Amino acid sequence: AIFVLLVAGPAASESFDEQRAKLSSSLQTQPERAIVSLLKAGLAEWKPTQAFAEARKWLKLNLPEDAAILYQAGRAAELSGSWKEAVALYQQYLGRADPASPMADDAVYAVYVLLIDGLRDQAGAYSFSQNHGNRLMACPRARQFDEWFLDEAVRRGDAKAVAERLRACIDASFPEDLLVARYEKYFFWLLESVDTYVEEPRSVPLTRELFEAVKGLARAISFDQELKLRLDWAVSVRNYNLARIKGEEAAAPVAEARTLLAKYPRYARR
Repeated sequence: AIFVLLVAGPAASESFDEQRAKLSSSLQTQPERAIVSLLKAGLAEWKPTQAFAEARKWLKLNLPEDAAILYQAGRAAELSGSWKEAVALYQQYLGRADPASPMADDAVYAVYVLLIDGLRDQAGAYSFSQNHGNRLMACPRARQFDEWFLDEAVRRGDAKAVAERLRACIDASFPEDLLVARYEKYFFWLLESVDTYVEEPRSVPLTRELFEAVKGLARAISFDQELKLRLDWAVSVRNYNLARIKGEEAAAPVAEARTLLAKYPRYARR
């Protein structure tokens, strides 16, 4: 004989109110699948406020193993007007989600829109993009916020963030014509930012992190050899000069100079 073990849980056809009534006496000890089902029913029946209220109770005492519950709770929070909580839930979800999944694409778009347009929290949106944006380049709709982020980074003089985002665009296999058309001005802003022999008033300070970010970006550039070699040489010269000013030992960037001059001898005077 074959015995089938039926695991108790809400039936797919049960309404939100039916599920809530059934789970109310032991909501906080319910399995994740029951909470996900409750949230989906609440969203489908346009009862996000009630659904989020129940999910919030469960989340206070439980750490979900399935990140999907965070996404569904984020949707319910967003639709119920609890935007700060929605952003927090979406960000928790994105920390564990597959960036290439459709749900991650929805969540990252929602975070940007809620922070920038809903909460008017430009600093929060910048921080989110700075900390997580490069990893989330696989999300198609996240890319539409690149120019916003890069413009904000330029305004802040955050050259390291610019270098890292441009490298992320290359690593995400953006077409070369797109890199030229949409991002070229940021590449040249970065070049101008590091193309000084020493620290100057209002210049971007060259930290070790910025030096490494720019060197890595230069290695990754394939669509413009002149830009690639100029960027590599400029940041190397500045790094060398700063080291010598501090009395530190440093190898002169002779190799970078030779590589640049071999292809573009017009830079010999520099």
